Amino acid sequence: MTRIIAIIVTIAGALALTGCDGASHRASSGSASITVAETALTDNPGIAAALQNPVMTDSSLSDKSNDTAIRPPDRPRADTVPADRAAPGPEATIDTAQLMKAPPPVTSGTCHQCQVARNSLTLGALAAQQPDERAAGCAADLRYSASWTLHLPKGAPLFPDARVTEAAGTDKGVCALRVASFWTATPMKTVLDWYYTRAKNAGYNAEHRAIGQEHILSGMRKGDDSSYALFLKPRSGGGTEIDLVASGGS
Repeated sequence: MTRIIAIIVTIAGALALTGCDGASHRASSGSASITVAETALTDNPGIAAALQNPVMTDSSLSDKSNDTAIRPPDRPRADTVPADRAAPGPEATIDTAQLMKAPPPVTSGTCHQCQVARNSLTLGALAAQQPDERAAGCAADLRYSASWTLHLPKGAPLFPDARVTEAAGTDKGVCALRVASFWTATPMKTVLDWYYTRAKNAGYNAEHRAIGQEHILSGMRKGDDSSYALFLKPRSGGGTEIDLVASGGS
């Protein structure tokens, strides 16, 4: 350490001497400074020996450099995004013993509604292709807002503990159209029985169709021609995803 300090002091002194020249010598100050520094280094045996010695390193400390530097991780963190798992469902608040059992699904023949559900990218497109002409005709006037779920008919209300992802509706003219997309942690069988019970108690008929794991429960009510259609499928991580279209009714 003493030798290094001596080197620094000597070089600093040499450079300081070159800075004392008058203004008349400034044109050649650069080359003069270099010459003086070189002379100081080469004429001093101690300095020359110190500069020629190999740099000492400690291999045990080589991996400690920049310990506090910010650098990208070598792999993605596993805890940055929480797993998309369904929370415990509301089955404990639903008396399944009081529910009617939805009929087994019809799985044969052509299922127009099943194809509509698969091909519709938005709730508006889903409503526009309903067999109920009044619902289809009102789809163009839909306005999106979660508040429409507060005005669903009694025969097709929002499921308990539902998590709404999208909703729309319109009361323009003769329209009374409601559409909603939501999910619940409750298994599909309980959801089907719950909606079947609500629909039957409100005077609707019910048809249950399915293709694979995708189910449709739909029906109409005589007297006011109101209708409903529920599109259900299992949710990744548990629970059920539901798209609901309801026209008319109260």
